[in-house]
Amino acid sequence: EITELNKGKEKDKALKTIYLTEANYEIEKIVKSGNTLINDEVTRYLNKLKDIILSNDVNLKSKLNIFTLKSTVVNAYSYDKGYIFFDVGLIAQTETEAQLAYILCHEISHYTKKHNIQGYVRNKKLEKEIYQGKNEDDVLIEKCQYSKENESEADIEGFKLFEGTKYNFIQAQKAFDVLQYAHLPFELLEFKKSFLETENLKLPAGYFLKDVSSIRNNASDDDTKSTHPNTAKRKTAIED
Repeated sequence: EITELNKGKEKDKALKTIYLTEANYEIEKIVKSGNTLINDEVTRYLNKLKDIILSNDVNLKSKLNIFTLKSTVVNAYSYDKGYIFFDVGLIAQTETEAQLAYILCHEISHYTKKHNIQGYVRNKKLEKEIYQGKNEDDVLIEKCQYSKENESEADIEGFKLFEGTKYNFIQAQKAFDVLQYAHLPFELLEFKKSFLETENLKLPAGYFLKDVSSIRNNASDDDTKSTHPNTAKRKTAIED
């Protein structure tokens, strides 16, 4: 990959060479960590989704490798080498196959737009400006802004890819609701303590909350120092 890079006329070859080296080591570490599922039922299912989405693009389909990570984190991410990782926590939270398919479309778009390597180069350049006297807070905001632009592009390009599938378009929007509320530890369902009680075991009423705080809608929160646009912006863009 570095040899091919050096043959071309791309800018920032030195930084991109470092990225390629680090990315290769990182991917190998993840795949061989013992936390990556390989050729299991869930991973085969994700690869079938890839086949559905890219049924008309055999070349792109052949470049992508999708794996499942044994993690409760609700996340998915991709590398420019075509490796896409889905956490089990994300798969568990999605309500429909269509939502999962849209998130995969989003990650594929990160790959096709080379966001990973471009973001790496951009961030390294910004970090150098700190040593030249630039305010660290300003650099952080610039990094976040650039990341948000890439995420917004992946949202839209991912939706264009999603449009070519059989899935219900509305599910793309609903996927953002899943991500927004994924941090909640439990559903708003009554827990019946009687399920655990027997004739000889009674749980005191004081062990249980009488009520809980309502879930705050943080869809429009300030995203200045966030790597992703807030949920309201992302849903509106898809709706448009």
